[in-house]
Amino acid sequence: MLAAANARIHLENNLDQHLRKFAKTVGAAAELGRILGIPAPKRIECFDNSHTLGTDPVSAMVVFQDGSPDRKSYRKYRIKTAARGDDPGAMKEIVYRRYQKMLMTDAVDRPDLVIMDGGITQVRACKETLAALFLDLPVIGLKKDAFHKTDAIIDLDEAEIP
Repeated sequence: MLAAANARIHLENNLDQHLRKFAKTVGAAAELGRILGIPAPKRIECFDNSHTLGTDPVSAMVVFQDGSPDRKSYRKYRIKTAARGDDPGAMKEIVYRRYQKMLMTDAVDRPDLVIMDGGITQVRACKETLAALFLDLPVIGLKKDAFHKTDAIIDLDEAEIP
């Protein structure tokens, strides 16, 4: 009897918090899938390039599983072959390294959606590389404005969604 009362109190006190978390994770992934016209992505892999004043180029992959960050799957890559300042080349290198390894290891961590932090150039670089690996994965991009804020999504058909 006491356990049931405690469970009811816990539910009453925490239901709103759980519903908000669900909306921000699984619900957000479902909404993204609806906008893109694909099933709700369970695993999303996002790529971005960075450098320190033009030197030490690196790239990172962050992963979301069911809308929540999967920090164990995050990866950081040193750019090895792309020329300094060649952002599309760096994207191609990293995408190739990530998905070639996935294919070679029969990994089960195949993403349902790939997000490139960048506009149409990065999206096309990713698509070219995936095509060279004979992989068909949906790819979108995050287009930035002059203030480096995301102002549009480059969708699966390379159209902009504000």
